[in-house]
Amino acid sequence: MNEEFGIDLFIPKFENYPITLAEIQHLPFDNKELVIQYSKKKGELKSDAFVKKYEENMDSDVLYGVYESEFFVVKLTFRSGKGSSKPSETKIFNGIEVEYHKVDRNNAKALLALFNVKKGTYSITFNLKEISESKAFDMIDMITSKVK
Repeated sequence: MNEEFGIDLFIPKFENYPITLAEIQHLPFDNKELVIQYSKKKGELKSDAFVKKYEENMDSDVLYGVYESEFFVVKLTFRSGKGSSKPSETKIFNGIEVEYHKVDRNNAKALLALFNVKKGTYSITFNLKEISESKAFDMIDMITSKVK
């Protein structure tokens, strides 16, 4: 993955939340992003036929998974270039400005966070039905302590 984005990417591990999917999604204009999904538990690995169809439908290359899971707890995305999340509030974690905002609609509760590093942007979605806001901020603190 590091050669895909020209940066030494930090991929966090979260205790009690295994990775159930890691993929590179291909976007318009030759852009791409790394998407990693963490869930409460990792079910059975989907079949090769399922993964192939998933890759075709999502225009992606699966790097790990696809594992059965009910829903994601954390979804981390990395993309080259600078990003911004408006409207948002900001907090500083380990010298990095993190933009964030909460979403509460259509039976979904989430904390969306975004921060820029030298060669790209991390964006993270936390499912607030599964983890607390303070736990989400602890995870952001851990990630920002490891990235450059």
